[in-house]
Amino acid sequence: MNKMTGYFAAALTVLLAASARADINTGLDIRGRSFSCEKLAGTGKISYWEQRSRFYFEGLLQKNVRANVTLQNNGVWGRDDEEELFLDRAYISAGDLLGLPLEASLGRQGCKLGDGLLINDDKTGLSGMRFNASLPWGFKAEGASFKLIEASSASFAGGDSDRDISFVSLSRNALNGRATLTYFNDYDRTLSSATKLSLMDIRYESGADREVQWVFEYAKSGSSGIDTSAALARATAYGDIYKLGEGNAFILFADGKEYFRTGAAFINEEENFGEYYMKNRENGRENSLDNLRIMGAGFKSSVMNKPMKLLFNYFTYELSAVDAQGMKELGKEMDLGIEYAHTKNLDFRLIYSSFTQGEATSATGGKVKQLLFETNLNF
Repeated sequence: MNKMTGYFAAALTVLLAASARADINTGLDIRGRSFSCEKLAGTGKISYWEQRSRFYFEGLLQKNVRANVTLQNNGVWGRDDEEELFLDRAYISAGDLLGLPLEASLGRQGCKLGDGLLINDDKTGLSGMRFNASLPWGFKAEGASFKLIEASSASFAGGDSDRDISFVSLSRNALNGRATLTYFNDYDRTLSSATKLSLMDIRYESGADREVQWVFEYAKSGSSGIDTSAALARATAYGDIYKLGEGNAFILFADGKEYFRTGAAFINEEENFGEYYMKNRENGRENSLDNLRIMGAGFKSSVMNKPMKLLFNYFTYELSAVDAQGMKELGKEMDLGIEYAHTKNLDFRLIYSSFTQGEATSATGGKVKQLLFETNLNF
């Protein structure tokens, strides 16, 4: 029995042992993706099928105590070396602790703050502890401590050592919206000399019931000499779009400085950040915002009130700091797509992306095209 199978078996045993008194739900979701695109460098083509499967148990063990165990498998069909099986979730959460408005969860769990400038690891989960609490005068508090890398005997021979991230945030409704202040800490002891990065993050978002909703988020380190800041602003208008039907339109600006790096931060590749470039970015961490500036706009609208939506996005990407050759422009992207919900359990997406390479990406220019077909099946 390998290590992963052992972890899953142990977590599943604990959950099933309590199932005699628990309300247990099970579920399975399967996503298949077909990619066909040119390489970002402009030489050759890439074509493959990718799959993701998630199987979960979740249940109410007793009053205010819940548990979740999720097993996930990712990979490219037909390539054994690219198959990945891992424990996506294995946590237990309890509410009304000590009779107080306090909830805590322990184990491997997802976590996202704001738009993901500091933490966005909903895909694979983080191991640690998280809490949220209601405070007097309308304030809410949230905090967590996660371990990214655990020390081992190898650390004494110059191998990996500890890496931990933690945060605490305070939020409150204000001015028809919600304001949040977060202190984030990333302590990395995997290098020859330990590094500690601390950031303050402020976020303000308008109420969810408004026709025009907007979000602003800004994160910056307190250290001097190096600019580690990042900012994001987005406005979204909801309503009827010409004769297409009900939908939304957005504009976006995001900017991360050259040294903006945190332990578990990356921007999702879908919709508001582009369907092609953010997934296929060659330099830096995949989907990250360090040394990257994004400006974009787009809309999504239903078709005559049918279970089908049309989408259009346009983005420009630049380096926040010029490269060694003094170049800055990365490229421009256009996305066209159709989303169709056949039932509440089965939906489809067809996306065509065209990426025009900038001077900092390719000396010869040219376009890179991608066709993405995706189907999601939920049980």
